[in-house]
Amino acid sequence: MRLCLFDPVGLGQSAADFLGLAEYDAGLIGGKAWSAQADLAARLAELTAHIEQVIQKYLRTTFETIGEFNAAAGEIAEPYRYLVLFDFPTGFTEETMHGLQSILQNGPRCGVRTLLLTNKAVKPAHGVDPGQVRRSRLPVRRWREPRPRLSGLQAHDADRTGAGLGR
Repeated sequence: MRLCLFDPVGLGQSAADFLGLAEYDAGLIGGKAWSAQADLAARLAELTAHIEQVIQKYLRTTFETIGEFNAAAGEIAEPYRYLVLFDFPTGFTEETMHGLQSILQNGPRCGVRTLLLTNKAVKPAHGVDPGQVRRSRLPVRRWREPRPRLSGLQAHDADRTGAGLGR
């Protein structure tokens, strides 16, 4: 498993519980929690490139999902990846929103899942419509008790398969 953390408001504080995982495996969290718009664009581009690689190199016409590939691959199994976005839609532009949409649509079969922690008090940037996530026809689950420690946030798991985070 690999985590990509974006925390534009807390500058890593919101992701503190995840950051401790680096003590067990430094590669698990991708170095740090990212916070700048440029970092978000770069991480989304990296995840998109990863999805392209999985589709073209591992899945092709042989496997429907990365889970099927991993079952056949044994020791060379590809790790699952989780994109964790705090205070969504803070830090998003129209361009990065399109990148997120692509990841939400193509990522789950490639082992890339997304967890959005939304902050309804944040006014989206011009051209950014957080409702696109809800209208994408991907399952959005409300966080079940206990609620996150951060007040004003709701967690949504945008995982198409129904597995993963957010339950």
